[in-house]
Amino acid sequence: MFGNYVGYWLIGAAFIAVGMLASLLTANVTIAFILGALFSAALISIDDIGGLISQSVGEFLAPLGVYGHFGDFARGIISFSGLIYFLSIVGVMLYLNVLLISKRHWPLEADGMKMQQHHSIRVVALLVGVISLNAILGRIGFRMDVTAEQLHSLSDETEQLIDEISDERPVFIQAYISKEVPQQYVQTRENLVSFLKEIDAIADNKVEVLIHDTEPYTEEARDAREKFGINAMEIPNPGSARAGSMPVFMGVAFTCGAEEEVIPFFDRGLPTEYELGRSIRVVAKTERKKVGVVVTDAKLFGGFDFQRSSTSPAWQVVDELKKQYEVVRIAPKTPITEELDGLVVPMPSTLAQDEMDNLMAYIKTGVPSLILEDPLPAIDISMAPSEQAGANRNPFMQQGPAPKEKGNLDGFFRELGVTFAKDQIVW
Repeated sequence: MFGNYVGYWLIGAAFIAVGMLASLLTANVTIAFILGALFSAALISIDDIGGLISQSVGEFLAPLGVYGHFGDFARGIISFSGLIYFLSIVGVMLYLNVLLISKRHWPLEADGMKMQQHHSIRVVALLVGVISLNAILGRIGFRMDVTAEQLHSLSDETEQLIDEISDERPVFIQAYISKEVPQQYVQTRENLVSFLKEIDAIADNKVEVLIHDTEPYTEEARDAREKFGINAMEIPNPGSARAGSMPVFMGVAFTCGAEEEVIPFFDRGLPTEYELGRSIRVVAKTERKKVGVVVTDAKLFGGFDFQRSSTSPAWQVVDELKKQYEVVRIAPKTPITEELDGLVVPMPSTLAQDEMDNLMAYIKTGVPSLILEDPLPAIDISMAPSEQAGANRNPFMQQGPAPKEKGNLDGFFRELGVTFAKDQIVW
């Protein structure tokens, strides 16, 4: 809310100065009002006006418009570039006001040049200087998130990730996002645009962000489809006058050299900052941390299934982990000596007692561990902690030696300070 008030105060001060200039150009109140409205509209829609000439002209003039700078304040962010922009408008307009008021006192000539030409050159030089100053100071990435929940602040992990990117291998992010989206996707779009702008603001030259306003059958839509395979998704639009759906673009492409990662569509519920950070890490190939996955009957790495006489693939969670981390198998049959940054333990209830002891000894060394236990694993009910070891074995088939008895799961969790009811589920 505070950011909104600051933004409205700044834009109000700028437009008041513009209106004062218009009132000095004519003695007619109506004409002065029309001129003030036209001047203000020009500042608001300068990119659209330039777009009538060509798209490149519109993109070039867009930083001179009010909309982009006010957008930060509207989202609750006070940016240094926005402050400088609005104060520059106020300063230039007040200078022009003073110039017109003092016009009656101008001499006819100065140094052989008419005063009107002299001041025209001054104004042009002032405009060039102010625009140049904004371009330079706009690179200062000071931005203050003044929302109560810090909605637009990047986490320390994301900032550290960006700091680790090499200046010699910058990451390019191209986002293809629809300007208009159904009501249920408004917040998702706002979060995506906000985080992209925050990354662009703090990354200097390490990350370059380009956001394309993309609509079907446009050049941007064709580029998104042909270069990155990003297509519009048909989203139900209950808020429209006609029941139906509308095509929505909300895809992001990340490139760094020959590396490429594409998120075709940011659906609702997808953690925006996490996905952006993950994709940046993948293409930038920053130093990866090592994560171990304990080998249990859950078979996260896949393997041969004797019951079905077929080979099962690795779980998707392992593929996702491999995108960001160096993933290694950890066999707890012997004491664990691997140096890891993190450990994932799926279904420890399937381990034998000696394996549980080795695992517990390693966890007690302080390595961050994620323990996943399911009292009712629907994928294979024989892995349930209440089942006996080898519950899925066919007694009429020879399947090798009998499995070891399961370890004491209650004692395992007790050492961790956790009470786990293995005969109850949340439904």
